[in-house]
Amino acid sequence: MEFVESINYQSHSPTYRLAHGISVRGEKFGLLFYNSKGPKLIFVRSGPWIHPIFFSSQLDLKNWVQSRFPALAEKERLRIEEKLLQVLSKLVEKGLIVETTVDS
Repeated sequence: MEFVESINYQSHSPTYRLAHGISVRGEKFGLLFYNSKGPKLIFVRSGPWIHPIFFSSQLDLKNWVQSRFPALAEKERLRIEEKLLQVLSKLVEKGLIVETTVDS
């Protein structure tokens, strides 16, 4: 599957990157995070909605979902974005990812 990495939508929404010492890989269920600071694996049931490349794409969540799933209806896209934002917030709390702001 090809992923869009360089769409230049106007946005001031945060983007997300992996925290230092964290790696991630895609699995059938979603994502598997590995913390090199300790023997810690964290499983995230994100399904097909987010891929490890998201964390290096420099796309905010809205543009990520729009670029990966352009055929989704607006209502469905907003529902997915809301659920993924909850997941990303928890990952930030756990120190696995870092929220950053990119100037357009």
